[in-house]
Amino acid sequence: RSLGYREDLKRFLMRGHAQVLVTAAGLGVLALIAGPLVGWLPGRVAELMLPGFVLAMSMGSVFINGAVLVGLKRPVAGSCATGWVGRWW
Repeated sequence: RSLGYREDLKRFLMRGHAQVLVTAAGLGVLALIAGPLVGWLPGRVAELMLPGFVLAMSMGSVFINGAVLVGLKRPVAGSCATGWVGRWW
């Protein structure tokens, strides 16, 4: 059903994973800035926030890959969900 949409799929994957990476990096920078303001040492910030960054990146990747799999199997499913939400909001 998605035959001939290779470039669109590649573009979606690249943009999606780039957004996840940029968001995780932004959270890391924000934590390094805000951590000392609340009294944490930089080593402590890294110790506490690293698992959160890894979790955020992995969950983002799962959501993107799940969206791709649903889109490949049933391309109309994403449009229907977006249309329904658009009507209610």
